[in-house]
Amino acid sequence: MSGQNEFEEATGTSSTEGNAKPNMENRIMNNKQKKCLWVGIALIVVMGLFPPWVLEREEKKYLGYDRGDKWEYTIEPGPYSWIGDPPRTKNFPGLLRIRPKFVDLYRLGIQYFVVAVVTAGLIITLRDKKYPKQ
Repeated sequence: MSGQNEFEEATGTSSTEGNAKPNMENRIMNNKQKKCLWVGIALIVVMGLFPPWVLEREEKKYLGYDRGDKWEYTIEPGPYSWIGDPPRTKNFPGLLRIRPKFVDLYRLGIQYFVVAVVTAGLIITLRDKKYPKQ
């Protein structure tokens, strides 16, 4: 019989009740925590739809009259843009060309991590306080 009582305590139900309604005191998350979780999920989805990009920069360097020109290639952090529409290529003929290379997964991963930690911290902080029964 004690096994049944442990089950009733864990699930918040009682076999003596007609419909075995859950006990609201034993809920896993309160409404504030649920809202916080959904806001965190929404932020992660939006960050995935508008990720940061990495740009490739090709720049023509003048080395001197007798040595000619040289093209230098660099990779630099880029702007945020829709996942299906990368940032526009900027082309200055003969001098400079900047084009999107790929999604910056390193920056995106850091953003995901920060949102997950803040969301988890808020969920823990917003839990219901349990006062000892007297």
